[in-house]
Amino acid sequence: MITNRYIMVYYHCYYILDKASSRNPELFYKDWKKFEKLLDHENSYHRTIGVVMLSNLITADKEKLFDKISDKYFMFINDRKITTARDCVTSTGKILRQRPDYIDKVMKLYLNMEKICEFKENQKALLLYDMFVIFEEFYEKTSYKNEINEKILANLKNTSPKTAKKARELKKKFGLSEK
Repeated sequence: MITNRYIMVYYHCYYILDKASSRNPELFYKDWKKFEKLLDHENSYHRTIGVVMLSNLITADKEKLFDKISDKYFMFINDRKITTARDCVTSTGKILRQRPDYIDKVMKLYLNMEKICEFKENQKALLLYDMFVIFEEFYEKTSYKNEINEKILANLKNTSPKTAKKARELKKKFGLSEK
């Protein structure tokens, strides 16, 4: 049902699966490969479903299946669709909470987002907001604090009011001063 060609069918199935797999990922772990295949789907909604479902299953990933797809997974920040990229970033927090060994890898990737992503500038600004949320949560656990500080200070006047506001909040929270 999740791969049905009709959006109303797969969307409602996804909505239920997302809630259920968040609460009890062990029930769905056996389907990891099915969700992994969605990462290659031509439809962006299906790719997003794959991204979100795999992040939900990370707590049950005793076989470390994520290690085989981590590079591919994290590069969804440059998906063809901005919504899939943003969902990748917001879902990454679930992964990093379970797999702190990926924190620095993700921070380095996110710090280079402008060079990696091919979105319009206004879309990059929104994606950066999502990344700031991740920076905030994992700030104390990364070795990239100086680079994150520079990114925050460089975006105090971002074209996105939401992103600029978040940068100002983080500046205050982390006690940063402009040079």
